[in-house]
Amino acid sequence: MSKGAAESEEARKHVELTREGLIRFQGIKSELESENRRLDDQLSHCRAMESELTRQGEHTQELEKTLLMEKEEAESSIEARSEIEEKLAGSWLNLRLRKICWQPRRQKGKAITSRREKPPNRHISR
Repeated sequence: MSKGAAESEEARKHVELTREGLIRFQGIKSELESENRRLDDQLSHCRAMESELTRQGEHTQELEKTLLMEKEEAESSIEARSEIEEKLAGSWLNLRLRKICWQPRRQKGKAITSRREKPPNRHISR
């Protein structure tokens, strides 16, 4: 073979190797682009989930505040109700004692309706 034919053969081998390298490169590039799209989709999904979790966290905080306020209101209501019950119990006891103390008593056939009533005037003869 002549020098020109050898150079031509070498150039052809070089072109063939370059072509094979380009084909491998395009395959790798395609795989990387596909992986990149998959990772972008995954990142987008993660961001959406993060946003949703943030929203739920804020909602949870709002619920916690609402529940705390309702708990405080309920405790306050219970305290107020207990105070009212104590007052009512005291009033009932007072009323009961008054009823017992102010019950009519019989005095010589006549009922006295209250202790405040003056007994009949009795003239003492001298």
